[in-house]
Amino acid sequence: RESVNLNINELLVVEYYSRKA
Repeated sequence: RESVNLNINELLVVEYYSRKA
């Protein structure tokens, strides 16, 4: 479950930078 949580967190970071760009 930790791996999935980290994956979701990474996706959120990518989306954050995408919107910020």
